[in-house]
Amino acid sequence: MTGVDRSEESIAHACSRYQATNLDFQVADCLDLPYADDHFDCVVSFETLEHLADHDRLMREFRRVLQPGGFLLLSSPDKAVYSEKQQNRNEFHVRELYRDELENLLGEHFPAYRLYGQKLLFQSAIWSLDGAPGVGLLQDTGDEVEAIDAPGHEPVYFIALCAAEETCLPRKAIGLSLFDDAGESVYRHYYHEIRKNMAAGEALLERDREIEALRAALQANGPARPRPPWWRRLLGGS
Repeated sequence: MTGVDRSEESIAHACSRYQATNLDFQVADCLDLPYADDHFDCVVSFETLEHLADHDRLMREFRRVLQPGGFLLLSSPDKAVYSEKQQNRNEFHVRELYRDELENLLGEHFPAYRLYGQKLLFQSAIWSLDGAPGVGLLQDTGDEVEAIDAPGHEPVYFIALCAAEETCLPRKAIGLSLFDDAGESVYRHYYHEIRKNMAAGEALLERDREIEALRAALQANGPARPRPPWWRRLLGGS
């Protein structure tokens, strides 16, 4: 397995942190890879496409270094959702694609491809503890809970599995894949924000109670008597 990046600092970090006999990290440009034709049986490219303007050159280079029976796995944000609907503005993104643009690009360089959608979801997971197979997905539509084959959300990112021929793609097509965060970092951040909001709400309620108490005290003491003009006070008037 070989990892490449243009950043010497990133490669140095990877070399020091991830060490194994089958790992190699090199400084290289993905638009001009220093490898012979048909060198790899798989190319993985996440968080790359949208950072470059010349997509065709990138895909040609991936196709060049792939073996005839190899495949490419890449990701791309959906411009319609990521940038337009969610209003994300990533200063490092050079060229984002809509779904039809991505599919046109894939089909031009890789006649066979499968397209997946990816999005971070919060779900209540129920799974068998006795090893029973199968995955069931239930979705609350607001009116009812129904069984569905795939989440009914718009994907934020596309993940494409591409090859020269259909027979080169992995035989088993994945219908649904769930990635678990063992440290539950998103959950912990979520509850941290909830606790902050609850504390802020309590502080606002306490402030409102104090204001009401002050208002009640002012009403009990009656309205303050207005002071006379300064010239009457100066002449000794009341």
